[in-house]
Amino acid sequence: MRPFLVAIPLLAACGGGGSVDVDADPGTEIDVPAVSNWSTVAAHYDHLVDLAGAGATDTGVNEWMTGFEGQPALSAELSRPHMAAADSAGNIYIADKEAHAIRKVTPAGTITTVAGTGVAGAADDSPGPATQRALSNPNGLFVRPDGTLYILDLDHGRIRKVSAGTMTTLVTVPGGIAIGRGLWVDGTDGNETVYFSSANVVKRWTASGGVQNYVTGFSNLGNIAMDSSGRLLVSDRGGNRIYLVTESGGVATKTPVAGSGQPGAGVDGAQALLTPLEGVRAVWPAHPADGGGFFAGTHEGCQLWFIDAAGIAHLFLDGEKDAHAGIGQAYSTPGKKVSELRSVTLDTQGNVIIVDDDRGFVSRVERK
Repeated sequence: MRPFLVAIPLLAACGGGGSVDVDADPGTEIDVPAVSNWSTVAAHYDHLVDLAGAGATDTGVNEWMTGFEGQPALSAELSRPHMAAADSAGNIYIADKEAHAIRKVTPAGTITTVAGTGVAGAADDSPGPATQRALSNPNGLFVRPDGTLYILDLDHGRIRKVSAGTMTTLVTVPGGIAIGRGLWVDGTDGNETVYFSSANVVKRWTASGGVQNYVTGFSNLGNIAMDSSGRLLVSDRGGNRIYLVTESGGVATKTPVAGSGQPGAGVDGAQALLTPLEGVRAVWPAHPADGGGFFAGTHEGCQLWFIDAAGIAHLFLDGEKDAHAGIGQAYSTPGKKVSELRSVTLDTQGNVIIVDDDRGFVSRVERK
């Protein structure tokens, strides 16, 4: 299932073919919408609420305890989670990275383990129960509407698939995966195309072609997301920019669409390509009813931005390191609400789901 995205501002053109260079020439304006949709987006969102994570400590080790299983998700300690995404039933799946597992939070708020043993054991490629197959630092996750999971199993260098409780290995990456994080799966069962991040390269896997470099020349990749036209949004955390990847004639080209490429404080209301987005790693398209644009979350900058259809950056959630406040309040209430953002996704209702802070919080901005 592809989320819908229209009218992403294309404020620069970059030439070249195949694996393109990051130093594109930002000289040509292409199809820039004249009207901002920010007021529409801002009006559609309401309260910020917590979904999972007790946030008590940050030890950098596995903090999961057996007593958390089947209990309220807000009482469970997460271990530097990196991604959270929902299925169509409202279940939210969390890549609990340093606890080597995938958790599920039900709409009623109960948390359970659905993949991984909690120990970074040896990789087992034989199909079997997902909770009896080890994961090692999973930091990427893709969820289909029916609850089928795809997991970026970082240290094992594999992309795993979990369907009806059974884990299989879909992709074994030659040479392994570096850094990871970004994962997107297009297509249907048995006909998947998998895009994933590895250091400074977006790779693509198909059953017929295997693993190939799709787009190169980034600095330090974050997350990726696809729009309804099959274009990828790619966050380059190390390069402080977000790119749009388009493909024509088998050649992929990337174009910067947000971020000045420099560190520093972002400017609310500035052109997206002229304002710093320091350490941007979270990215996701806007809800289809909102007329285009996308969300972008910064790690070092500790903020969630909305880049509107006219290419203007708007501060959606403010924050700073170790901040976690404003829960139960309107998202627009002034104050530092979030810490280092790792991911942003939208569920099928358009609620914004974020993962932030080394202590491990999963929160939601609710759509009216």
